[in-house]
Amino acid sequence: MLNVTLDKENGIALLEPHGALDRSDFENAVGLIDPYIEEAGKLNGLIIYTEKFPGWDSFGALVSHLKMIRNHHHEIKRIALVTDSAFGEAGEKIVVPS
Repeated sequence: MLNVTLDKENGIALLEPHGALDRSDFENAVGLIDPYIEEAGKLNGLIIYTEKFPGWDSFGALVSHLKMIRNHHHEIKRIALVTDSAFGEAGEKIVVPS
């Protein structure tokens, strides 16, 4: 499950995964975030807050996640990953600063 909270005043989305992520998690996130981006032109920030990365429940969920990244990475000004997981260290090394 992926809880998504959108702070429209500041243009920041908070994503909190709980358990293995599935396709519908990403569809729901996009359904909440896309209308805001269409109206505002961009998202000022995206915060991913999780104690540990829960993974995906299927290969289809991973593909949905990658599509979401591909379709939105130019529309998000900053991304913060708040975690104790080793995944956070790996993410830090593969993300290219803009």
